[in-house]
Amino acid sequence: MHWLAPVEAQKTDIILDHYKDFLDQYFTSIK
Repeated sequence: MHWLAPVEAQKTDIILDHYKDFLDQYFTSIK
């Protein structure tokens, strides 16, 4: 089951990237 760790880490990176994009757009829209 050790192959799950990199997959989970990769998913977390992708989620964080989308989250940062969302925050950027959010803060840009409220300026």
